[in-house]
Amino acid sequence: MRFLGVLFFCASLLISRPAFSQELVQPPQTDRLGSEKLFFEAYKALLDRRYWDAEELTDMSLSADPYNIDGYLLRALIRQNKGDLNGSMTDLRSYLEVRPRDHTAKKILSAIEEVYSNDSRYNPTDYAGYKQPLKLFFELSPRTSVGTIGLSDGSSFGSKVGLADSLADQVQILEPGRMRNIAFSGPSDLLFLSYSRFVVLGKDGALVEFEDQGEEFVTIRSGDVRSGSDSVAFLSSSVLAVSSPLGRKIDFYSYPDLNSLGSWSPEEGDLFEPRGIAARGGTLAISDRRNDRVYLLSWGKEVPYISLEVSTPRSVIWGPTGDLLVLSDNGFLSVFSMDMSKEWLEVDRIAVPEALCLLKSQDRIFLISSDGRDITVLEAVPGKKEGLILATGLFGPKTDTINEDTGQVVEVSVSLSSPFTSYIHSQRGVLSSVWQDTMKGGRIFEAKGRDLTAVIVAPENRYKFNGDLWDSVSEIGELERSVRKIWEQNPGFSQIVVDSEIQANEDDFLWLFNFCKINGVSLSVWGTKTPSDFLISVLENTGGNVYYSESLSDGDLKGLKTKSFVFNIFYPETISSSGYPSKNMLSTIADFGMISYRGWLPIWPDMLR
Repeated sequence: MRFLGVLFFCASLLISRPAFSQELVQPPQTDRLGSEKLFFEAYKALLDRRYWDAEELTDMSLSADPYNIDGYLLRALIRQNKGDLNGSMTDLRSYLEVRPRDHTAKKILSAIEEVYSNDSRYNPTDYAGYKQPLKLFFELSPRTSVGTIGLSDGSSFGSKVGLADSLADQVQILEPGRMRNIAFSGPSDLLFLSYSRFVVLGKDGALVEFEDQGEEFVTIRSGDVRSGSDSVAFLSSSVLAVSSPLGRKIDFYSYPDLNSLGSWSPEEGDLFEPRGIAARGGTLAISDRRNDRVYLLSWGKEVPYISLEVSTPRSVIWGPTGDLLVLSDNGFLSVFSMDMSKEWLEVDRIAVPEALCLLKSQDRIFLISSDGRDITVLEAVPGKKEGLILATGLFGPKTDTINEDTGQVVEVSVSLSSPFTSYIHSQRGVLSSVWQDTMKGGRIFEAKGRDLTAVIVAPENRYKFNGDLWDSVSEIGELERSVRKIWEQNPGFSQIVVDSEIQANEDDFLWLFNFCKINGVSLSVWGTKTPSDFLISVLENTGGNVYYSESLSDGDLKGLKTKSFVFNIFYPETISSSGYPSKNMLSTIADFGMISYRGWLPIWPDMLR
């Protein structure tokens, strides 16, 4: 009886309190049709490079139907193109949890993780080049007389080269198809501040700023520094340095009023004989010919200077990826690079027996012969044996082109960002692609890009800029908002110039770096204050410039090489375009010698018509 009573009690408990809840978890209600419409609008926005609109539309699509897993793959590509690599990786991982066998998505994630984890701002660099007559290089007419009597120094910006001829009392400005002269008493150096502005330093201490107005050179301002000065470098638009071999010092001045800010000389060595100087952000390289040394001095920082041993150094410049090049009187060009332990090492020595003048124009090094008649051109090339792998965005696909031999053609536009632009143009690109799980052939063509420059200024410098495409940033975290505003007005601008006085931190600039890399935009800096080393390394690796003009206009912001290309991919006209993005994902690999670009974009031909 006791056993039956216990059994009855247990049975009554099971009946009154079931072991499992009768309330079932209901899946969220979905609007599949609405989600697909928003997905389609997001896809069109991506093709138009309206990345922020595309991201918002994808968010709405996923809110309408959280099970639309394709939305995560699409949003990953959108976020990659807008520079949000972390967000892109998050979406790809979510997508792969549902579709773990999507090998294309795995490759995209792997590529982004590699970019995100490896600091691609630092690229080992080698140099390869050629020598030819200066007249041939600039395509001057046979009647044009070239050459110098007493070449002292010079400068380059974009396609222009300026040479100071101290014995002929003139300055030569050369550009393709044209050479002009400026009368100037005993010029010792010349330095471009922008495409149209430059300063000339005279041995008597005269410092004159000129503006190239096309048909004539107009004097903007003039003043005086220490007599006997040899070379000039700008640390910002308001601070400059000049070397004074007679005074045995490096003198610093405010600009444009030229008030003295002090001087510097090393504590070591015999009599200091500074000759060439060159600035990279706040680091000033100084050649001391008498003591066989090159000094690296950090302006405005209480840190010891660094000295490098170089025999009879004459001229110094900073290379396109942060290396240091030193031209010596003994006919050698020494290349120094910083290793992983932050030590400067001589990594190359190139014989240039006739060179007297050392210049840099973006990713090319120019060496001018002592008579001013020949030029040696050294192009920067990747120094890694395994080459360089970069990511790029694909945009503007078209499918209305018919090729008589191969059938249909998918035409995709691309803009390539790299510190080695000249090297890319010197290579014959090879294109391979995969679409609909099939390898496709293709061709690469150079295209004329949109020569548009956007400028981000600090509010206090707005009055110094005269141009149409601009915005201002006054607080940390506003940089992306400002870039979005300009990009949505003119998607696909080729250069963005950032005022170094804007309120932004390294995270802001790192986002901008990623955005510029994927969209092929050159990031340049307006040095209203001394740019940080971080900002300089960012601009170097997107092929940008530093502008030191006190004021800027659109005419100052020229001289960059185009980086626009068109990819033509052949495929049979009968192929259907239906299916998941993973099935319709166009994967491209464009090889330019040692540089390989990877890009992905879903292609549905029916949606493009």
